[in-house]
Amino acid sequence: APPVGDTGDVGRSENKFGALLRDQALSQMRELVDSGYQGPVYLGSAKADGKVMHLGDWSEILPWSPLNKSLI
Repeated sequence: APPVGDTGDVGRSENKFGALLRDQALSQMRELVDSGYQGPVYLGSAKADGKVMHLGDWSEILPWSPLNKSLI
């Protein structure tokens, strides 16, 4: 779902998908989980194959932190 409002809050979606993580993406997800982070995440360069997303060395998994136009 696209960001909502002026602050870029995460929108809700009923869409669900599976994901295969490996290499850098798996390391980044483990770091987030180990740190206790429980918020939304940004999935960068995820490759879609039906209802499965593939993430690896070409991907980024980061805590969701939108840039506001007023800051650019």
